[in-house]
Amino acid sequence: MKQIFRSIALCVLSLCALAPLPIASAQFGGELGFREAFRPDFLNRDIELFATVLELEEWQKPIIEILLDDYQSEYRIGEASLRNRLVDLSSQLQAANQQNAMQLLLAPFQQWQIEKARIGEVFMRNVKLQLSDDQISRWPGLERALRREKELSSGKLSGESVDLILVTKDIDVPRDVLKVAQPVMVEYEMALDASLVARASKINAMQDQLRDAQINGNIGAGVVGMESIVQSRIELREMQDRSALLIAEALGTTWGSVFTESARQRAYPTVFRPNPFFTLVDQVLTIATLSDDQKLAILSLRSRFDVDLEQVEQELLRKHHAEEPKRELSPARNAAARSRGEDASKPGDPYVEIIVRRESLGDKARTELMGLLTPEQIESLPNASKLLDSGESSRRDAPAGKMNNRFSASDARGATTDSAKKSGGSRDGRAPQTPQNNPPIADE
Repeated sequence: MKQIFRSIALCVLSLCALAPLPIASAQFGGELGFREAFRPDFLNRDIELFATVLELEEWQKPIIEILLDDYQSEYRIGEASLRNRLVDLSSQLQAANQQNAMQLLLAPFQQWQIEKARIGEVFMRNVKLQLSDDQISRWPGLERALRREKELSSGKLSGESVDLILVTKDIDVPRDVLKVAQPVMVEYEMALDASLVARASKINAMQDQLRDAQINGNIGAGVVGMESIVQSRIELREMQDRSALLIAEALGTTWGSVFTESARQRAYPTVFRPNPFFTLVDQVLTIATLSDDQKLAILSLRSRFDVDLEQVEQELLRKHHAEEPKRELSPARNAAARSRGEDASKPGDPYVEIIVRRESLGDKARTELMGLLTPEQIESLPNASKLLDSGESSRRDAPAGKMNNRFSASDARGATTDSAKKSGGSRDGRAPQTPQNNPPIADE
């Protein structure tokens, strides 16, 4: 507990001195709100959000800017006061016992959190006074947009912080397609807002238990509080995953596929990362001397690799779903174990075996691809020397007479057009392929 207190005190006091050290809330994962105490709730960039959602008139925008200046001035005064109080506490913290020291440290934060919320409410109330009835009717939409802007990024689990509305904008879904999907998008916006409110409410509701754990050493109460908070994060992540499927379905086959590829790379970047094998295949398919049998064999290989890679990625996704909540709870649970005199050993990397299989899958596919080409064809590719080593290894292992054609044309025809298009998407590190910029991959 002594080391825990010292780490918190050091980080808090470093903030007061504007030192670039991270805030750590010991074994409770930063859920006590130290970071948020030093962040204003409204920034200059938020003016555009107010203007867009509320459809502000030109004369209203300068008034909102003045109100924001007033808010920021009051915020800066309050934050400076908090910093000064924490600096003034340094001598008392040295003399106090651990329990009293933690109480001394947390009290200014609790008082500032109340005051910070008050000045934010005053700002929003003053903005509302400037609006017409039509603009007032858009106020709930503004509140939802602000919650997405302010709170969505504070997720701890993969998939928790993705903004699926932003994904549809970034991939430039046509208006007529978006119009068809609009009911589903509205449902997502409402569900996301409800999940954000539920998560924030759960974090706020657990504050007393977390403070009890920090001040009085009631680690069991802290563990229960953290488990409740992590469960709210899991529920938000699950809502995101369900909504991504519904939105993809509403966007139709073509744009739904583009959306899914982009959304899951943003939600789970370590799982659905771009795979260089698809870039290599695209480069190979530009070789002018490829025979028809070679093209078909390459398409078949890419199709099979895509299926195999998807299976490994889904396995890795399930592992992330299972292990990330454990990671968030591990510090608190380990502290509880130590308080009972038990060992709190660290488990090994739960992902390494699957990641190794994913890398091996790519290496095997690349070797097989090089085995379909002649040395001259490989020489025409970027990084030809490395690829030649792979190709020579493949040819040494190939049966005599089948050096460059491991698949017959009839076998290769099993590669479907849909699968080929799918694997030619954004897994290669480029922007997701849309119907406008997805050219034919080969002459068949």
